[in-house]
Amino acid sequence: MSTDKNILPQEEIKNLEKNMNSCRFMRTKQVAKYLDCAVSTVYWLRKTDSTFPKPIKVSGGITLWDTTELDDYVLSKSR
Repeated sequence: MSTDKNILPQEEIKNLEKNMNSCRFMRTKQVAKYLDCAVSTVYWLRKTDSTFPKPIKVSGGITLWDTTELDDYVLSKSR
């Protein structure tokens, strides 16, 4: 079992998977496509822009982003 504090317990992962069916969450590649940028840019924004949404680390290889937070971020930058 992993000791990473950022990884969610199985029960929460199952809840997130249910929500993914309603397209509330995106994987990193989907976020990059949504923002029309490279995956590396998504991680660069995460590190350098304090207003950029924080991802949800589901497991070692799965990171999810809340689409409502991304929408709010994009709207705030377009003003």
